[in-house]
Amino acid sequence: MGSDPPAHPAPSPPPPGLARYERLMSLTVRHEFLGLTETCSDFNIVPTDATQALLRNLRLIAKPRRGGIDVFYHTGQAAALLRHLLGRRHSHREGTPFTLDRPRLRTASWTRLTFLFTLENPAFTNYTEMPLSARPGDCALYLSNHALAGDSTGTSHPQGTGPRQLAVDWSQLVPMQEVNFSPAYVTIPTPKDATRVVVYDTSGRAIVLAEPASPAAAAAPGSARPRTTEHPLRITFQPGQNVYLDMSGEHAGRYSYSITTDTAGPETAFLYPGLLHTPLLLADLFLDGMAQDGHLPIALPDHLPNNFDNDVAVSYIKPVAYDIRFQARQTIWNYFVVLPAGNAHVRHLTIEAASQDVPAFDGPHPVPLAGGRTAYQFTAQRPCALRSRPDIALRLRGANGHDGEASRILLDRLPLPSAELGGLSPTGSGPPRSDVFVYL
Repeated sequence: MGSDPPAHPAPSPPPPGLARYERLMSLTVRHEFLGLTETCSDFNIVPTDATQALLRNLRLIAKPRRGGIDVFYHTGQAAALLRHLLGRRHSHREGTPFTLDRPRLRTASWTRLTFLFTLENPAFTNYTEMPLSARPGDCALYLSNHALAGDSTGTSHPQGTGPRQLAVDWSQLVPMQEVNFSPAYVTIPTPKDATRVVVYDTSGRAIVLAEPASPAAAAAPGSARPRTTEHPLRITFQPGQNVYLDMSGEHAGRYSYSITTDTAGPETAFLYPGLLHTPLLLADLFLDGMAQDGHLPIALPDHLPNNFDNDVAVSYIKPVAYDIRFQARQTIWNYFVVLPAGNAHVRHLTIEAASQDVPAFDGPHPVPLAGGRTAYQFTAQRPCALRSRPDIALRLRGANGHDGEASRILLDRLPLPSAELGGLSPTGSGPPRSDVFVYL
């Protein structure tokens, strides 16, 4: 059975002299294939190295569980936690702006916990409604508690009525920056008319500015130097060749770049995992937002009140539960019924419903098999979602001999499509096909 995080009302200040750990955030993975009351344990969820260091520094604890992870804070360190977050905000807002920084830098949140979701069940990509071409390694899905599923306001539930759902949109897959040898050799290809390349971090700060090399340096390929306090780091490159980034000093997360030719190009996102292997999901859980941001756990004020202590700090913390909900893949069910040798006289084959919400089937259509035998093909008229424990039941009927002979049940319960590897066939732009071979 699934292991759900318990309901967690807003914490009350501990008695004087008593500090304890309280829940700050919960993240739970669910899947329609399993039933949304069950948790999905197909991933190994681990914090990045930078997140582990931040957890230690802020006295936070990330505790994995089946199908999710919980983050706890220490009430005796609540005031220090908020002071740290406010200091981060002021350093971004009050620092000297660079003309190429993105506007979101002035209003974003900056302190985040980043978790990598490494797929442990290879069948996940079969029974999940996602592009068949999306495989771990080439691209990944970026999730954030800044982007919630729901209406245009970004609220998946009215505040306090249930978990907030992180938006899962497979059309927004982000390319991974493959690390072939080391993080010092991350590459960005450029066109021959490129005049500038700017690389941005998650908050929108320009961290690298690459400009064409002078003629005297044209023979040397451009590459990123070790990180310095310079903002942004300035490097050179040869238009038409790769810009080489040294990402070894950067945290794993979502980055982007823009390439300028005669006009400024679009902002192109990429994910840097900081690992030689790549996850299927990368999730950022930001800690703080403005007071009206009910979907973040800490409503950080612009200025802390007088006599600010741990008891006051706890009042700014409202624990939030998040869900990642995956939809089950919709497929066209395609049956191939093979009669026993010597029973070709069986006629009037039909697939009929033995339960509710069953699709109608076209067929049977005789099709030759590789071994010379004939199969009778039935194709569902609409797609159906794959389930680990389906509530759909189908049976096969047929009649022997002449048209007037009554049909009988040949198979009381037809096998249903499996989510195991090898049973899924693409059909162009439509839903894939689940082929099921039935030998009587």
